[in-house]
Amino acid sequence: MQRIKAAICDDDLFFALDLKTKIENILLTSTINVTFDIDVFSSAKELLENYSSEYSICFLDICINEENGINAGIQLKTDFPDTILIFVTSFIDFSLDGYKANAFRYILKNSVDTLLPECVMESIKKLSLDVTSISLNVHGESVTIRANTIMYIESFSHQQMVHLSNGQSLECNMTLERFEKQVHKLSFIKPHKSFLVNCQYIEKFQNYTIILKDTSCIPIARNKYASFKRDYLQYLGSNRVGGSD
Repeated sequence: MQRIKAAICDDDLFFALDLKTKIENILLTSTINVTFDIDVFSSAKELLENYSSEYSICFLDICINEENGINAGIQLKTDFPDTILIFVTSFIDFSLDGYKANAFRYILKNSVDTLLPECVMESIKKLSLDVTSISLNVHGESVTIRANTIMYIESFSHQQMVHLSNGQSLECNMTLERFEKQVHKLSFIKPHKSFLVNCQYIEKFQNYTIILKDTSCIPIARNKYASFKRDYLQYLGSNRVGGSD
């Protein structure tokens, strides 16, 4: 079963827990093999401090005590642009402002029972159609994550360290070969038996070393140098960006 990590942020704890139950019941009565792992936050500050790329969906109230949920949503989408953001609020007057944060849906609280089922199913459909979504085994749990947030994967036997663009690292109990199967059609290259690198984060390469945009250095095996250079130059050509010798 696929597990999708989601967040609910609302200062009304009763409503937040009720919303969580409604989402879980929608999935229980559906025919899809998906479940949500939902965390509840009571303030925008708490949400932003704890949110990570492990989350795929966020249900966010616009008025959270004295905090502005619109601004929190904008910040969330700035830090995690692939997050599916859904505003759930009592105030229709904020609906246009909500889309400034590139919200996926806007649901009025008095219409939750009517609108939530379609919203949940469409969110899952969006994730399933997104070819950049892959599944990671993190501490025994299946977590859906966007591949374009992965900078590189480092292998330690059957343990892999997935390094993300936000500076977070996830330890996964998967083989590097399994990762390769999930990302083989994406912009990942294997320059060394212990590394998979996302081409979009490569700044340059020189002297058998890849230098990433965050200054991380990845070794290029001598027997893989020619194939790495060929594949990377092919990636640059298909994306029409500049490269390095």
